[in-house]
Amino acid sequence: MYNSRRVAMICVMIALLFSITGCEDTETLRRGAHLDNTGNYRDAIEYYKNFLEEHPDSNRRPAVEEAIATAYFNWAENEKQLKNWESGVELMQIILDDYHGTRAAEQVETALPEFLLEWASQMTNEGDFLEALKALTRLIRHFPASGFAERGRRLRSEIGMFAFSSDENVYVMNADGTRLRKVASNAVSAAISPEGDRIAYIEIPRSGQTQGYLWVSNIDGRRAQRLIDRSNATNPVFSTDGTLIWFSRDDSFQAVNLAGTTIHAHFGIRDFDTIGSFNPAGTEMVTFLRRPRRNISRLCITSTFEEYLELHTTENNPIRGAAWSRDNLRIVFVTPKGIHSISPQGGEVTDLLLSEDFDDIDIWDVDISPTGTNIVFIGQKPDETHQRIYYMNLAREIFELPYEAPEDMEKPYPTGNRITWEEGFLRY
Repeated sequence: MYNSRRVAMICVMIALLFSITGCEDTETLRRGAHLDNTGNYRDAIEYYKNFLEEHPDSNRRPAVEEAIATAYFNWAENEKQLKNWESGVELMQIILDDYHGTRAAEQVETALPEFLLEWASQMTNEGDFLEALKALTRLIRHFPASGFAERGRRLRSEIGMFAFSSDENVYVMNADGTRLRKVASNAVSAAISPEGDRIAYIEIPRSGQTQGYLWVSNIDGRRAQRLIDRSNATNPVFSTDGTLIWFSRDDSFQAVNLAGTTIHAHFGIRDFDTIGSFNPAGTEMVTFLRRPRRNISRLCITSTFEEYLELHTTENNPIRGAAWSRDNLRIVFVTPKGIHSISPQGGEVTDLLLSEDFDDIDIWDVDISPTGTNIVFIGQKPDETHQRIYYMNLAREIFELPYEAPEDMEKPYPTGNRITWEEGFLRY
């Protein structure tokens, strides 16, 4: 169907080119039309443009420009079939910029939104979320009323946003580093809700502390409320459905709802002191010792804290952070030696990143993207004075996350041991 429609378009263009009488030499046009008809669009366009340079006042100009625009469009469609997304978008943009009055330009208005969405989807699947967000920005900005733009907004939200602490302040930003904003002061250990609409954190009574009051607010920091009155809470984590916030308190794990009512409490838990995250079903959580006793650190999954499955044990190599992927295929965890992965059923540990292979970086926490295609981590290299945020894609390529602070704010670098990656998109 597609090929027959394209051939028909070319035939119409060729007929139009030679139906107009004139005194110009049409051999250049004939060669261009032949190349066009055989799918050699790049060279066909050159011949068409050469004709217009040779005959700038030709009465065939509108037809030749239509032929050029159509060749660009067919060339872009070929690039789409080959998954050469950026090239295809550039070709379609040429039509909009230089041949906006043609029928091909009208086709671009319909075809380009779908093209951009497919490009962004592929980039997301490959773990190149920064390029995906660029394509989605273009889609949403230039075609806001398109149904593809609405799907693009959903994909943009699935790519998500980060929360981290810096100098005892809590910040949030989109995954591409845009819309950076401070949402809480004198606070640490931020956690974003699964739907990206709320953030929980610990307000500390004095500088240097890690325990404090549990607070929750809208994702932009507004409508903040204290959920517990005692100042010994640490490490909040939202439940999978976002209705509860779990946290550690001395030797107990507790959960409160968003009104601050205690729903679950498990006391006398001495084997673990930190919850990493929940499995997709919300029935189990990964737990570990952040401050291991007797230099032994255990990575486990449990639903009751009374019985648990021990996935991995380290000695003199404490586990610092863990995240459960939403596809339920892996649990990623951090030790001073690097970033590692293991199946929720146990088995062999895979080293995703060894510190010795990346400038002996000291890594403190890790999280997995909502799409499951990337991980983000906080690390500090020996010759640097502050921590940085890095991400890794499926090919295990590592990049520092680019982000800038607003003009009235100094750029905050992470100074805590917690980073969270959840769904959502910040607009303010």
